[in-house]
Amino acid sequence: MTRVGRASAATVAAMASRQLPRVGRGDNFVSSIHVDDVGTAVRASLSAPSGVYNVVDDRPLTQPALLAAMAESLEAPPPRALPISVFRVLLGHAARVLAVSHRVSNRRFAEVSGWRPSYATAVEGWRAVAAAGSEVAAA
Repeated sequence: MTRVGRASAATVAAMASRQLPRVGRGDNFVSSIHVDDVGTAVRASLSAPSGVYNVVDDRPLTQPALLAAMAESLEAPPPRALPISVFRVLLGHAARVLAVSHRVSNRRFAEVSGWRPSYATAVEGWRAVAAAGSEVAAA
């Protein structure tokens, strides 16, 4: 069952009001994971050998692709693009985190634990969040 938590609700609100812009050139990758998959990954990790693993969905997306999928799923306007220099003024050195590429793989964790995400990509995950949000709003 897909949950719409505080982080998802805040992201949905920011996307709807066009307050979730693309940062910088947009060639950076973002690795995501759905909240439901976090729980199954924790359970799978209990039987995995000790180590450091990346727990993400199966396919990282570029920041523009992720934001476009979110906007489409949520029927929100497309996000604006703002240069990294604007974020540096607002956030200082922390702005770098928004523009750096986080292209990681869950392959090793999947091999040792047998875990697979229910939502292979953020596109599927955001569609589920949007559907769950519609169900919550209707109730």
